[in-house]
Amino acid sequence: MAKYVCISMKGYNGKWSDNYFDLKAGEEKTISFEGKIAKPEIKIYSLYEVLKRY
Repeated sequence: MAKYVCISMKGYNGKWSDNYFDLKAGEEKTISFEGKIAKPEIKIYSLYEVLKRY
């Protein structure tokens, strides 16, 4: 399970359908975005990646 998955993007002005969520093993999730994107730089990370840094 991936806990606290986060999607972030620089250079955007809009709204995500969901940008913080948990994912079970093998589960797929579709996220939508409404708004304008200048130069998308999308980052996806979970609590595991955050804790691994420290």
